[in-house]
Amino acid sequence: MNKSPIRVVTKKEVENIYGGAAITIGFVCAVLSIAILSVFVWKFFTADKGKASFPGGFTFEWGVILNYFLGLFK
Repeated sequence: MNKSPIRVVTKKEVENIYGGAAITIGFVCAVLSIAILSVFVWKFFTADKGKASFPGGFTFEWGVILNYFLGLFK
């Protein structure tokens, strides 16, 4: 007797097989990343002082980064 784990599936079993889970989770992660980045960019460009702060204590200040990059060209 052959005890191989490979076997022929029936038509009923094939009907219960579905794919696309990896593509779906990849798409959801991509959309979520774009949404978070969009909120960050919107908050940053609508800020009065070039500073954006988010819940949880996350802050971003444009002047610090801008001064760093401008200092590279001196």
